[in-house]
Parts: sequence; structure tokens; C-alpha cells
Amino acid sequence: MYPPRNSATKKREILDRKVFEFLQSRNLDVKHEKQLKKAELVRSAKLNYLKARLLLANTYASEFETDVELIDKLNKEISLCEGYSYEEIIEFSLKYSR
Repeated sequence: MYPPRNSATKKREILDRKVFEFLQSRNLDVKHEKQLKKAELVRSAKLNYLKARLLLANTYASEFETDVELIDKLNKEISLCEGYSYEEIIEFSLKYSR
């Protein structure tokens, strides 16, 4: 058995992979429909990563003095990410990959 993680490592790795695949599809001139699907996968991976971080922050809030600002920030990021357009996903992916 593996011990439970206290970070969203797996979700971060998935987000890294989805961003890489999306940027590769843009460089290879893949059809626009496939790029839209890849962009949606990036958006959902980012949402899953943020939600995992939020869950961890709430879980450890009872054990430690968790910063309430962090929880508020994560909630704001989640609500923003839910409404990302294709162009915003491109911007995020380019910034994220650097």
C-alpha cells in the first residue's frame, strides 16, 4: 500500500501532460475540432488540479492553521476556469509551459 499524498501531484502531472499534448496539436496543425477537444481536456485537467488542491486545503484546515485566503483564491480560480474560452486556454497553456 502507498501512503496518502499531501499534495495534488498526480493531478499536476496529468495537467502537465494535457498542456503538452494541446500545444503539440497546435504546432502540428491538427484539425480545429481536435484542438477544441484537447483544449477542453486542458480545462478539465486544470479544474481537477484546482479541486484537488482545494480538497487538500480543506482537509488539513482542521489540523493546521490553513490560510483562508488560499481557499478563497482556489475557489475564485475554479469559478474562473469553468468559464475559460478557447483563447484563454491557449494563453494559459503558453504561460504554463514556460
